[in-house]
Amino acid sequence: MHGVLAKLGIPVTHTGIFGVHGQAWLDELPMPQPYAGKIASLRQLAGGLTAEIGLLEQVTADLLAGHEGYTAIQALPGIGPVLAAVIVAEIGDIRRFRHPGQLGCWAGLTPRHRESDAKVTRGHISKMVCAGGMVPRSAEAMAAVRARARHLANEHAGV
Repeated sequence: MHGVLAKLGIPVTHTGIFGVHGQAWLDELPMPQPYAGKIASLRQLAGGLTAEIGLLEQVTADLLAGHEGYTAIQALPGIGPVLAAVIVAEIGDIRRFRHPGQLGCWAGLTPRHRESDAKVTRGHISKMVCAGGMVPRSAEAMAAVRARARHLANEHAGV
């Protein structure tokens, strides 16, 4: 939609054109054809996808309702139902890890550790693609970014 509006030279003045106010704003915009038809088609497509996403979120929540890990991981800042489901699905049976450090290493979240004789060097996270692959680490990174953004927004609002 942004591309179609840009072609028409219409600046997007709403941060959320898919929200209630953005949709009302789009309703008021005078647009010639075929642009009006394209915007209507994109709005219908976005509405259908939003409904489908909502249905999948509900099914996932129902399937994982009794899962202790799913509930526990959502207590972490920045992790909602979708990220929790991704992390739980990727980790599988948590009991296969003897301690939290093993899970962190598996997910590629542990700091780099190099040792030679008496010299020990620790660095940033390993960034290695361990057995866990990229999905758990990227999910954790997204959660951290969301938590930081929420914290900054609350700080800015004086909360």
